[in-house]
Amino acid sequence: MPNGDSKPSSDSRVATRCPLFVEVQVRDRTGVYFHRARNISSGGLFIDAPVPLDEGTEITLHFRLPGGMNIDVAAQVVWTTKMVGVPVPYPGMGVTFKELDERAQEAIQEYVAAFAAGNEA
Repeated sequence: MPNGDSKPSSDSRVATRCPLFVEVQVRDRTGVYFHRARNISSGGLFIDAPVPLDEGTEITLHFRLPGGMNIDVAAQVVWTTKMVGVPVPYPGMGVTFKELDERAQEAIQEYVAAFAAGNEA
């Protein structure tokens, strides 16, 4: 069961995740929500959300990397921790980035690589 610390995937782009505790603006067709990211990879985020959006929901995200740039990106909810009647340690949703521009992709990869190398980003 996903718990916010890892995402089941065979996609090597999302294999390295690192903590990222920043506010994330999430916009879908019904409104704007403010949540907190729990971790990031080059392919997406895990977002803490007491009531996650449904898998497949198309969203746009806005967040700022610590000490870095603002990221605006289209994304999609690909998995959730939503399980009726089952408490989970981190309720939320895993999202994958779509159409991430090259500059933002490089900034995210540098942030993840710095964490993986044991450096502060």
